[in-house]
Order: sequence, then structure tokens, then C-alpha cells
Amino acid sequence: MQSIINILTWVIKIGIIAVLCIWMPIILWHNPLSFESFVKLVELLISWPMVVAFLAMIILTRFKSAIDHLLRNIRSVSFPGGNIQTQAAGPSNATLSDEWKFSYLNMFYVPITKQALLWLSENPSQTKQNFHLMWQLQIPDPTQRETILNELIRYEMLQAQDNTLSVTEEGEYFLQYLGLKASG
Repeated sequence: MQSIINILTWVIKIGIIAVLCIWMPIILWHNPLSFESFVKLVELLISWPMVVAFLAMIILTRFKSAIDHLLRNIRSVSFPGGNIQTQAAGPSNATLSDEWKFSYLNMFYVPITKQALLWLSENPSQTKQNFHLMWQLQIPDPTQRETILNELIRYEMLQAQDNTLSVTEEGEYFLQYLGLKASG
């Protein structure tokens, strides 16, 4: 299925390039370097087919693993109601919703947050005070350190019980998703 997504992405890229290579010379041929030519080029670039193709390319590229996972688990497709049935996820640790969540968190979390989560994973049962002490050189502002902890707790990557911090199972899966820890 990965190859299907790669082929779709490739076809969209070629389509965008082809449209630009065909229409740009035609537009510029009539009135080279004129304002009208510039406007026509901008209209071409922001036309709905180009925008849809560009967005499709971004979605296919960014969520390639999640789309691949969905396509692999399709059991049956029926029409005319548009019904798709999927099978249960295989032995993978992360579910499809985890993949989407992890992809989002990968963009949302700044690198220092991911490093802090990895450090907490490698140094279990840390207290909040110990975390602040260990990270005060890299993150001088205590408010930022507290925000990192709060966001990790908010998205269930970390749990705090009796002032002790521990990485959740989902946090471990997230680190595996990032390639920062080996699976298993």
C-alpha cells in the first residue's frame, strides 16, 4: 500500500508540474512581463484544481503511514451507500488514532519537549523538583518547564502521582513513533 501512496503523490506532483510547464509559457507568450500575465499566473496557481492537488499532496506525504495503515485494514467496500468496513488492527502497538495523534504531537511539541519526555523515560520516577533542577540550564524559565510538564500530562504522555512523574505506555509508544526508542 505504501507504493500506492507514493505513486499517487508522484502523479499529483507531475500533474502540478505539467500544468505549470504548459500554462506558464502560454500565458507569458501573449504578454511577457506584463501585469496581466502576472495576474493570470497567480489565478492559475490559486485555482481550485491546483489548490486541491497541492493539499492532496501534502496530506498524502504528511500522513503516509496513517493512510497506509487504513488502506491495509480495509476488509470490504460497498456501494451505493459508500460503506467501508475495516478489520481490527494487527499486532502493532499504535492504533490509527494514535498515528494521527502522534503525527500531530510531533508537529506540536518543540524538540526540547520530546527530549524531556525521552529523559523522563530513561530516568523513571523523577519528581517535579528534580525535573526542574535537571532542566534549568537548558530551559531557564521555570514557567516554560512547567508548561512542558503540563502539556505532556495533558496529552497523556506523562502522569504525575504524588509529585512523581512517570512516562505512560502511550508516551513510550510516542517515543517509538519518533524513533527515539526501540520498540519492544
